[in-house]
Amino acid sequence: MRTFPEYLERERVLRRLSEGDEELARALDRMKLNFYHLWLVLEELRTSTDPNGLLRGWREAPKGSIGWRKALFYAEAMEVLRVALSGRP
Repeated sequence: MRTFPEYLERERVLRRLSEGDEELARALDRMKLNFYHLWLVLEELRTSTDPNGLLRGWREAPKGSIGWRKALFYAEAMEVLRVALSGRP
């Protein structure tokens, strides 16, 4: 289950993506270079026909499974983007 702040952060990132935000594009490029495993999870969601269902499946996956690990990577990726877009190191 998504928390309210997480939902707002995700919506903010999606809005910035749709607007062609250059700062977000640079942050994603850096993520691809430095945290490829996190970028892959975001890319899988971006290309999915049902990203919400895919993310829900990951979050409901049993502990230790690949889906469970992808849910952790997603949370970590969102945190990396949050920090990158806040302008703080």
